[in-house]
Formats: sequence, structure tokens, C-alpha cells
Amino acid sequence: MYKVIIADDEEKICVLLNSSILWEELELELCCICHDGLELKEAVERKKPDILITDICMPGMNAIELIKDMREKDNDAKILIVSGYRQFEYAREALKYGVDNYLLKPIDEEELNDALKKICLEISVEKNEILSDDAEKIKDTLQSFFLQDIRNNSEIGRHMNLSDINQKYYADFKEGYFRVIYVKIDVDGKADEKFNLQIIQKKIREKCMSSISRIHNDTIVSFVQGGCIFTVNYDPEADASIRQLAKNILEDARQAVSLFSGLNATVGVGNACGSVQNVRQSCESAVDAVIYRIISGTNKVYFSEDMELQYRDSYLGEDDKRSLIRIFELSNRELFRQKLEDIVRAERKNVLVLYKILEECVQLFYDTLNRNRQEGSDNIIVGKEILYEMDNTLTVMDLVSVVEENICGLMKRMLDERKQKGYKPIREAKEYVKKNYASKIKLEDVAGEVSLSPAYFSSVFSKEEGMTFVDWVNEYRIEMAKELLRKGDHTVAETCEMVGISNQRYFSKLFKSKVGVKPMEYRKLYN
Repeated sequence: MYKVIIADDEEKICVLLNSSILWEELELELCCICHDGLELKEAVERKKPDILITDICMPGMNAIELIKDMREKDNDAKILIVSGYRQFEYAREALKYGVDNYLLKPIDEEELNDALKKICLEISVEKNEILSDDAEKIKDTLQSFFLQDIRNNSEIGRHMNLSDINQKYYADFKEGYFRVIYVKIDVDGKADEKFNLQIIQKKIREKCMSSISRIHNDTIVSFVQGGCIFTVNYDPEADASIRQLAKNILEDARQAVSLFSGLNATVGVGNACGSVQNVRQSCESAVDAVIYRIISGTNKVYFSEDMELQYRDSYLGEDDKRSLIRIFELSNRELFRQKLEDIVRAERKNVLVLYKILEECVQLFYDTLNRNRQEGSDNIIVGKEILYEMDNTLTVMDLVSVVEENICGLMKRMLDERKQKGYKPIREAKEYVKKNYASKIKLEDVAGEVSLSPAYFSSVFSKEEGMTFVDWVNEYRIEMAKELLRKGDHTVAETCEMVGISNQRYFSKLFKSKVGVKPMEYRKLYN
């Protein structure tokens, strides 16, 4: 059993991590949970964990400082950083101290356990706990993480040289060219439901490697949901043979899937690159090349260098992003359908750009949900399912339908949940106001109390209550003021202060607008 410490200043994150880890399956044991950097430093020295799962920013001492201290004291525990920071300067700093496991919040349970599985294997290898009979299996398992690591952690890929990668992933790469070749498996409506994807992937690997081995120095094969990805390392003079190799790979793949009805194979060939650090770009271009099968068909080879692939940091404009976030926050299906129609109309001729925009729409939707997570919605925030369905569409119409039906369906379920249960953050906000109406109340503070962003809280409150949050607070204060004035124990000035309004003139004006008479007149009516 390997010992684990979890550290995050947010208690709910620690609880989530603890409940997400497959402790027994991975043979891991929880030592302790820490919420403070100094507390963590003491726990590391006392418990001597094999694995530390930690956020970067914590009170007392941040994780980078702690890791530096650990390495200076020859503590080589494996570190898994789980952070909300997308800026990779943090990852770059961590790399100096041998940290190459970096996950971003919100935490994906599968990615978390995959990362821990890889770490456990690394520890086993370092401690010589692997039997010789298992060596090949371990090699396959470690290599299966290669592309995932390179794609998810671009900075990590850039900071590892060829020797590091060969050692880490049991590879035998040499100086030369690298090229990613993606064999995409598609399923049509006539497919045999009993087919086993893993069996097909292994068959594709076996057949394709017989062709690849004629030109390569070494190849790492990664199984992904859509098929197989080959990272091929070869001498520069062999580059002239790549087009013929791609045709051979397509034929090999078609033979492998021919055992099952309704399966098709497509090959995407990424750009050649001169170093392992650029494999990520080659992979992205191979995956993007395959998207063109949506308009040109399956059972073909697509070379990225033949495609008009124009890469951008973002395919959605800032105005479009703001508009979509607003639509998602309000769960307005009709507005989303209209927005989708506008996007398709503008980009229908460029399938890659359309695909990228729809990907960003899906990611924006889930980011909005995660940022403003509501009671009862955890079960429908499923993360990657829509992207997976998009990956398996074969026409533009199907592609758009997948996005529209899934997102609109989820928005409807969210609205139904609110109607059935009442929206917990709104209830909590009202309770907060009822307890604190005599004090100064800011929308930002109340939003923080119910764990929502101010903008989202404001829009949802207005939608649920038919009035703004400020108007609701004012109405409640006036109701409390009416009650005090009816009793006659307090002056108007005192009443004004007691309901949390400091300006008596404003109070009188507000009271009359709500009640129809001034506070003094109202008081006289009852006294």
C-alpha cells in the first residue's frame, strides 16, 4: 500500500478528492488531509507519504515552496498538483522539482485515477517491485499515458528531452522526425452492438505495426475512445515513404474492422515535426484532419498538410462567448437554438472551424455549469459525453443535432429540477437577507454565501423571482418597517436604521413608492 496525503485549503475539494480516488483498486492508503501549507509540511515530514496530492496556493506555505523544501531534503515523494490555475508558469516552476503530474479543476474523476495509476506504476518501477513477467504489461500501461501527458500538459512536454521521455515511457526514440497517425474507428447504424472496442484496437495495432515497423525507430501506440493513435519516430530520409505507409495503414485498419459489420476506418496523418516536444501539434493536426471525413467520407486517408487548417487560440469571439454564457446561465433553449443557427449559417462551408466552434460551445456550457453548480445538477454534469458523441458524427447535420439536443436537453432538466425542488441558492439568499436585513447587504456578499458568481446569482434571482435582488431586499425591508411602525414603539428615524437603511430621505421615498403613503402617515394610521 502506498501512503497518500491530500492537501487543499477548500474542505469540499478534499472531500471530493477523497471520494473520487479508487483507494482499494490502486492499493492506496490515506494518511491525512491538510488545509494549510505549514500543517502540510509537518505532515509530510512526520508521515513520509509516497504520494502528495496538493493545490498550489494555500495559506502559510504554497505547494511550490513545500516541494522545493522536500527535494532539498531528498524527499522524492511523487507529487500530483490539482489546481484551478490554467497559467502554466506554476507547472513550469513545479517542473524544476520533478513534478510532472498536473490536473486542472474542476476535477475529472477518470483523469485523477489515471494519473494516480501512472504514479503507482512509476513508484513500483523505481522500487523494483515489478516481476519480469509483468514488464511488458507495465511498458504498455506507461506508454498508454504518453500521449495523454503530452496533450494535456504542453509545458511538461516541452521540458522533457528525448532521454527523459525514453526513460519515463520505456521508449527507444532517436533524433529524427516524429509524426502522429490517427486511425479513427466510426460506427454506423448497422453496427454489431456486441463488438469489443479494445479487441478491435489491439487488432489494428497488431496489423498496422507490421507496416510501420519497416520504417520506424520506435512507435508508441495510444488507445483512445475513437480508435488508435500511433506516434511514429523515423529517420528523415523515410519521410518520402509516409504517404504509402498511410495507405497501408488504412488497408490494415479496414481489414481489422471488417470482422464486425457497420464499422469504418479513417486515417488522419499529422504534420511531421523534428522533435518530440512538438508531438502535441502533430497529434492535434492528425485529429483535425480526420474531421474532414464529415464532408468527404470515411475509409480514406487525410493528410493535415493537404488541409486548410488555420489554428487559433479561440474560434468564438468575445461577444459570442458573453452571449452564450448569458444564455446558459438563464437556460434559455430558444435563444441557444437561434445562436446555433447563426453559427452554422456563418461557418457551414468550413467544417473544421464549425467543429471547433461547437467544441468551444460545449466546453463553455460545462464551464458555466461548473462555475455555478446548482443543487441536484451533479448527476447531469457528465463532462465529456457530448464531445464523444460529436467525435462519432459523420454529417454536419448530425454534428449540429448532437450539440443542440444534448445542451437543450440538459437545460430543460435543470429548469425542471428548479421547479420541482425550488432553487436552493435562492432560498438560502432569502434566509440570509431575513437574518441580516438590519445590516448593509451587498449582492456580491450574498452571492458568495450561496457559492455563485454575482452575475449568475443576479440573473437567476431575477428569473426566479420576477424582480431584481435589490428590489426584493427593499420590499422585505419595507415589510419589516411596516411591522415596526404599526407597533408604534419607534420613530421613523429609528425604524429606518433598524431595517438597514441609513438615509432617512431615501427610506421615506422608497416607503411611499411601495406603500402609497409616507412612513409618518402610515405610523399615524395605526397609532
